[in-house]
Amino acid sequence: MTSKAEALFTFKSFGSNGLPSEAPVVGISTVLKKRQGDATLSLQLNDSTLRDPKSLKGVVLAAEKPLGAGVKGTIAYNAGAKDTIATVTIDKKLNGNDLSLKGSYQFAGDVFILQETWKFNKQNKLVGTYNFAKEEAVFSLEHTRGSLKLGALYSLKTEKPVVSIEKKRGKDTFSAAYGIKDEATTLSWQHKPFKTIVRGKAGKGGVKGVTAAVLITHEFEL
Repeated sequence: MTSKAEALFTFKSFGSNGLPSEAPVVGISTVLKKRQGDATLSLQLNDSTLRDPKSLKGVVLAAEKPLGAGVKGTIAYNAGAKDTIATVTIDKKLNGNDLSLKGSYQFAGDVFILQETWKFNKQNKLVGTYNFAKEEAVFSLEHTRGSLKLGALYSLKTEKPVVSIEKKRGKDTFSAAYGIKDEATTLSWQHKPFKTIVRGKAGKGGVKGVTAAVLITHEFEL
């Protein structure tokens, strides 16, 4: 059972010399997983937990268990927020296509989210996510051709389409995403265990509001 620890360093306020003028913001998170029979138990912690252990902020306890053929359930308790999220996932074949239905209910706020994923073949995937509390629907389409992955995302509520492209080359993965309406741009490069992410708004006046982040992930067996 693979667990992981992540450290995220975020840089802002870049000066004329191209270097950040402020110290980076550091975020740390850890997910510990353990198999118990046919169930998977997990414990999640982050830097908020380390700063104030008594508050239990960032502490999430979860258990995942198969409920039947192609059906699994997850119950997660956020100790700091005193909130519970219950999730049921159903995987099945429908008209020769792989269909995955995932329903999540968050007790605090009475939030229900439904996600359906259609895998028409190895190249094409369609995902629809519906947040009934926010009355929001988001659709994404993904097309894979060899080492190249093309994507498009659209929110009916914000009416902001996003297009993306990802290219794998050896041990490196390069990706870019662009918001057609708000010009929000994301560039990333991943070479495990490192991932570099640069965000900003790319318009006629150049790139503004740039932030950069370095994510370091360590996977281990527990």
